[in-house]
Amino acid sequence: MPQRSPNQHADNSRQQQSERTMKYLLLLLTLLFCATVPAIAQTDDDTAAEPRPNLRIIARSYGDSVVLRWGTTSHASWKVAGKAGYIIERYEYSQKGQLSKTILTPTPLKPLTIDEWKARYRPEDTLAGAAVQALYGKAIPTSEDPFGSIYEIYLQQRSMHGIALLLADIAPRLADGLGLRFVDRTVDPTKTYRYRIYSIANDPNQPIDTADVAITASQRTQPNSVTTLAAEEGEQLVVLKWNRLEHLEPFSGYYIERSSDGGRSFARINRMPFTPLQNDDSSRLSDRPNVDMTEYKVRLETNYQPVQYRVVGIDPFGEVSPNSNVITAMGRDRTPPSAPQILPLAIVDGRSIKMAWRMDTVEGDLKGFIVGKSEGADGEFEEISGLLGRDARQFTD
Repeated sequence: MPQRSPNQHADNSRQQQSERTMKYLLLLLTLLFCATVPAIAQTDDDTAAEPRPNLRIIARSYGDSVVLRWGTTSHASWKVAGKAGYIIERYEYSQKGQLSKTILTPTPLKPLTIDEWKARYRPEDTLAGAAVQALYGKAIPTSEDPFGSIYEIYLQQRSMHGIALLLADIAPRLADGLGLRFVDRTVDPTKTYRYRIYSIANDPNQPIDTADVAITASQRTQPNSVTTLAAEEGEQLVVLKWNRLEHLEPFSGYYIERSSDGGRSFARINRMPFTPLQNDDSSRLSDRPNVDMTEYKVRLETNYQPVQYRVVGIDPFGEVSPNSNVITAMGRDRTPPSAPQILPLAIVDGRSIKMAWRMDTVEGDLKGFIVGKSEGADGEFEEISGLLGRDARQFTD
């Protein structure tokens, strides 16, 4: 048997590590996208009562160029449109009022092939690996029930579509590889353009819409910042809350940042952008969930250690917003001490009532006792004792 060189072993080890990292990332992203997709495509046409546009486009001017970003609203339309490719047209009016058209993609714009991905991106680029898997991976059902298999395939395909959209949002280089981004570098800053995009796909079972967007080349748009950050403090828990719809264009995801030195320096908590699950109310402390509010749980090891938090958004162009407002929050003890056990009452001299109680367990944070009196068992109780010490076990009224 031929012996492998140390370099071969090292290459194999790096490849295996890269594959493990990519599988972990794909699992994380798949779980994330069981209930949501990014901002460009926030509806799922597969369950819509009426047909809706399945191709959407947005644009941003950078003065000397205009960046176009688009996406489809379903896995089926994404696969059909990408396989055939996109045509991008630019329209402008001359000073004489004449409309001219420029075809910016004479050759249909398509996602990179697997070989092109390998040639363009480094093997250790796990996000690129995740993009390739989302683009070319196959849905594999595990259910033996044919109807269950169909639904399982649908969920896997929806997840892969959502993963691709998120990766395109957070990394322009991946948007290029996925065929979901185009940069027009031939613009005149004094002009207003209308861009039109469509796929040359001709599938009668999956028609693809035409999308368009207008923009003035000199109109440079700066990302907004989150201004509504607040917090709820729980038991070894801080729930950060902000309004995800405070701006016209929602962010695709968020980075959560924390400071332990009074706000002088911040470090990110999450490596991948946090994308809210719009129909997940499990993390809410309130019984009145607000669908506009986003919540992020921060688990803590101890209570009563104030820390500063802020969030930054990332938009579909891969741009990070300015920092949000900074808040200070900490975990708080929300668990009350065990209830004392009241012993039989005793009447003293026919004028006073002496009560006693016992505590089988005395918690370290027990501060003391308060005795209340009421004419009925259900209250309201009037405080009559003031604060008694933690060692008190009786009181006479």
